[in-house]
Amino acid sequence: MKAVLLILDIFTVLIQKTVCEKLFLRKNKTNVFEAAVWMSFFMLSDFLTYILIPSVFANAVIFCVLFSVVLLLLYEGSLKRKIMITVFMYFLGMGTEFVVYLTADLVAADADTGFGTDHERLLCAIVSRLIWFAIIKVTLLIWKEYRDAKVSLTDWGEALFVPVSSVFIAAAVINTEGRYGEWIRLLAACLIIIVNIFTFYLYDRTQENAVAAAQKEYLKRQSEHYARMNEEIGRYWLEIRSFKHDLKQRYLLEQNYLQQGNYEKLKSYYEESLDILKKDYLVAHTGNVCIDNLINYKAMTAEKSKITIKTDLKVPYNMQFNEEDLYSLTGNLLDNAIEAAQEVIDEEKTIIVKIRADYRNLLLVVSNPYNGERIIDETGYGTVKKNKKEHGIGLKIIEGIVKKYKGEITIDSSGHWFHVKILLYDVELNSK
Repeated sequence: MKAVLLILDIFTVLIQKTVCEKLFLRKNKTNVFEAAVWMSFFMLSDFLTYILIPSVFANAVIFCVLFSVVLLLLYEGSLKRKIMITVFMYFLGMGTEFVVYLTADLVAADADTGFGTDHERLLCAIVSRLIWFAIIKVTLLIWKEYRDAKVSLTDWGEALFVPVSSVFIAAAVINTEGRYGEWIRLLAACLIIIVNIFTFYLYDRTQENAVAAAQKEYLKRQSEHYARMNEEIGRYWLEIRSFKHDLKQRYLLEQNYLQQGNYEKLKSYYEESLDILKKDYLVAHTGNVCIDNLINYKAMTAEKSKITIKTDLKVPYNMQFNEEDLYSLTGNLLDNAIEAAQEVIDEEKTIIVKIRADYRNLLLVVSNPYNGERIIDETGYGTVKKNKKEHGIGLKIIEGIVKKYKGEITIDSSGHWFHVKILLYDVELNSK
């Protein structure tokens, strides 16, 4: 019995810690310090309560003082709010125990059976903690709604159903000799099945939320990436325009250096001009701003890793795409291709991009060399990236866009070349 009570106390402290983290901002303390504070609270409260066994009033003082110290040491917030939470936690705990023990005593008296066996007291302790837990969860949901956060019907159901079901299960396990023992065991068996189904649903929803959060973060970084792309492309065009506008003055200055015989100055100025002109070599010049900006930016990025992007592009200059879809699709493909090409020898660092568009449909083919072996499992090609958390997010985005346009995707990795071929239908905005 003492072991079960110890487990109940550990459960209570963990829930109290969770409540504090939801209601208060944590101070800048180390995890070791936080663990030490909560462990000290647990050990002191148990020692003073169970070993010394003081009066009810003394118990109240002990809990309120120790819990207040924990809040003061670990959490931000006003003193008034901390005192209110401390008093609430104490009276909620004492209230549930009083109600449960009083109800059990009345039921036992009505049944002409004495109340006070170890099993009955243990059952009351478990039931009181479970009811306390249910009230805590409901209170947190009310607080969540108060702060304008959306609370679903499933959240309310989980807050009540799991603790209440646990009460019947505990009764079936502990109180096996009661007059309703058979019915309670049958109900407990049904509830165990339902709780497992409910838990599976919640876990599945948690996994979906985690994936959605990862995709949201991934798309946020992509948006920032393409914002930088537009900024850099804008600076690049401004530099080229400035160079061309100033071309006459540059020629006059070079002629002046030549007449003076200042060949060192002439050479330096010539090389500076040549560097600017080299940037004017664009791998994409279809006239379609959306396609050209994206491909040229990726080519500039690839050039930093000594990777060459070769293109074969035939796209109408006035064809209008959904830029978000096009950037996500092409950007993810080229990012993957650049990352793979970085690992091969310099002579093979070439990426080939082929695009065909006819105002309705779009064909996109990206080919790149790679080193090593590609991981293939039942879900397709696995990741070789160091950051496993982002495994599959880019591919899921690509697959989602292909599905959106009822398209097709084929992948071939023969001969240490990775070929991705994507065909999308009805991509031009004017055709919808």
